[in-house]
Amino acid sequence: MRRLLPVAVLVLGAALIVGATRGADDAAQGSGPSASPAAPPKPPCPAEKVCDMPPLACVDWIGRPVDLDALYGQTVMLIFVESWCPKCNEWVDKRAREVEDAAMRQPATILYLGVGMAKGDLQRYMAQMKLKGHAAGVVNKTFAATCGLRSTLWNIVVIDAKGRRAARGSFGNYQTRNNVPIGSTYANDMPKYCEGAKLIVEKPDTPNLQKADLAVRLGKYDTAAALLRKAGDAGAEALARLEERARQTLAAAKAYQASDPYLAWRLANALARGYKSSPVTAEARALAGKLAGDAAVRSGKQADTAVARVLEMSKKPGQAEAAVTMFAQVGMRFSDSRGGRVALRALGQSTDRDREPLYPTEQK
Repeated sequence: MRRLLPVAVLVLGAALIVGATRGADDAAQGSGPSASPAAPPKPPCPAEKVCDMPPLACVDWIGRPVDLDALYGQTVMLIFVESWCPKCNEWVDKRAREVEDAAMRQPATILYLGVGMAKGDLQRYMAQMKLKGHAAGVVNKTFAATCGLRSTLWNIVVIDAKGRRAARGSFGNYQTRNNVPIGSTYANDMPKYCEGAKLIVEKPDTPNLQKADLAVRLGKYDTAAALLRKAGDAGAEALARLEERARQTLAAAKAYQASDPYLAWRLANALARGYKSSPVTAEARALAGKLAGDAAVRSGKQADTAVARVLEMSKKPGQAEAAVTMFAQVGMRFSDSRGGRVALRALGQSTDRDREPLYPTEQK
């Protein structure tokens, strides 16, 4: 009997947390006893899939926000930056240049994320180190944990053009693989990460093409299309490739309808919002509207909103312990959704696969 008592207390505590979270969520959504039933269980999302990434709405961007869903069809590199390490600052400009040059050739979109920094400090540091990412913003350590990272000191997450997490690990903390610096390894492996990705603007050698290239990399397709229409024959060719990418994104959304309706809704919704002038926009908007009422989509939206809310809360001084409690509640409440998995990863409850280092030779 004494052995069963602690177990009973734990079970009762878990039930109270789930009940309290569900009640708070129902109150926030304005629902009551007549609310729609919870989403049915579905197969877990593979660890490398983009649906396991946290919402980038939590990032405090320098300039216009970046939507990860709008970058479907591109290779995206999230590089986490900290400026306090003198040794890192000795080599970071060279290693970052290798990756940036490789990203321009393949192509890949680089997003620099300053950890625990003010936006002004990040801008000054990037200027000092001559970092040339396509966008930058600031996050806290909790956000890095949701990406599956155990350290934020120049770590990197790579999402390939098919929306899968292709790589994750240390960017340059003096570890080597076959005596090659990790920064160089990322640059050398870039073709593998970018398999299937295609350049939209092959030679951005005029101001309009350069601006269009940046707009495409940030998912601002309407802006890119307007600039490409002003760029003559080269712009017309790039516009045709941009239209093809829009069709591929819509095709991917359709393909995910049955297996992952929430991911399908996110892709269709991002396309409808980011590329309003495309011939496929009407179809994308109709698909997003059709999927919006799906129970899994409603649950996914609620989970992502909850994760974003906790990430925002964790930025405030003295709120770290409360954020851990909230992540536990979100993870238990939405355990069958992307947001729930993100919350559980933030608590360190990752799969064995998530615990494996990027390279077998890495020493932790």
